[in-house]
Amino acid sequence: RRRAFSWTPGDAPMDGGSGRIDFILSILAALLVLEGIPYFGFPGAVKQWALSLQDMSDKKLRLMGLAITATGLLILVALRYA
Repeated sequence: RRRAFSWTPGDAPMDGGSGRIDFILSILAALLVLEGIPYFGFPGAVKQWALSLQDMSDKKLRLMGLAITATGLLILVALRYA
């Protein structure tokens, strides 16, 4: 069974082959798809949410960003070593 993210640096040259660049572009594409879903499906809710951000303190926004980033990193590590 092959693990997710089980490549080593020597497996994916940066010489235009289908190595890390394709992987990074695939991740970017998936991110853009996920980011676009709320705007397409629920534009009114997105506007309300964006307005509510103005009322949040900078500290709360930073903590929210830190929590989201940490969660993403934990998921990546779990996938890498699962």
